[in-house]
Amino acid sequence: MYTLKRSCEALLTLNRDDAAPAQHLAHLGIGDALMNDRTASLMLVASALLWIVWGLVHAAAGALIMSGDTLSGFQAIADAVPPEALTNDYHPAVGGVLNQHAWNLLWGGLVTIVGAVFIWRGNRTAIWVTAMVGGLLDVGYFVFIDLGEFGKVVPGRIMTIFSASAIALSLCVYFLRSEATRE
Repeated sequence: MYTLKRSCEALLTLNRDDAAPAQHLAHLGIGDALMNDRTASLMLVASALLWIVWGLVHAAAGALIMSGDTLSGFQAIADAVPPEALTNDYHPAVGGVLNQHAWNLLWGGLVTIVGAVFIWRGNRTAIWVTAMVGGLLDVGYFVFIDLGEFGKVVPGRIMTIFSASAIALSLCVYFLRSEATRE
């Protein structure tokens, strides 16, 4: 059995270019444990559940923002900013941009929910597509909301942790299974 520290060490070595990521995991003694189909399946189920929660939160946020006015949309997204600081008479174009953002949250959430079903079944394409959609949406949130300290920890930063964890779990299985099929 491997420890959390060894798992983290393995994940930190994924960007090294002298060997495949699966070789780094195997070198740390993690590969053999993850080659177990039951362990790999549990990791994919955990990843899928994280994506389902992430997708539901984002789809709901998108729908709620689109259904409200511009002011309430900004107050929902930038929830760490005092509401009185966001009270302005916004031009309709600003509302249009906000609704475009809400639409992206909605479809991104739905895509990750569908992707989660396929990840649960071990679909390799779903692992990548879901990681790209959910991961890239969260990179934008992290850069523009979290680093600007405009959002609160819940749900914003927690959802970023969910997506990063889902990506790490599923990609570990992906790389280890890829290595196993090459041997």
